[in-house]
Amino acid sequence: MPFLPGAAPQAPTPQEQTALQRRIEATDRQMESRIYELYALTEEEIGIMEGEG
Repeated sequence: MPFLPGAAPQAPTPQEQTALQRRIEATDRQMESRIYELYALTEEEIGIMEGEG
């Protein structure tokens, strides 16, 4: 849904909301993965960070 200056914003459709939420979740996973890699975390440390340990 493109933004047009001066136009009233439109509410996204349920399909657009779902697609956006999936993109956000995928981006979150990519960021977490890169952070874990950057800090060279072990599987055990990652589990702790994700609340699994």
